[in-house]
Amino acid sequence: MQVTSLAQVQQDSLNRLLSAIPFYKAVQKQDQRQYELLMQHSKIFEFAPGEMIIEQGRTDQWLFFLLKGQLSVYVGQYASSRKMVNCLNPGEVFGELAPLVDYRRTA
Repeated sequence: MQVTSLAQVQQDSLNRLLSAIPFYKAVQKQDQRQYELLMQHSKIFEFAPGEMIIEQGRTDQWLFFLLKGQLSVYVGQYASSRKMVNCLNPGEVFGELAPLVDYRRTA
């Protein structure tokens, strides 16, 4: 996994990335102060193919927006018993809203 702060991304590249996410556009349009706060707490995560993002039963504090690629969602504790239950595409959201409302829940 590679994590990049938004401050490290060139503004034109950042604008292209975020233009594909309706959530960011809506917040920017409605409340510039909230948008700036959101930008301060946002990061870009890059994962290798097959790398696990959130393990079932673990607590996570991020809300994710898939920008590129495809994400498969599996359930099951062991690799031999895992079953794919969903597939996400660019523009889709996953994770929890818990960070926005200060509530934590397990995946």
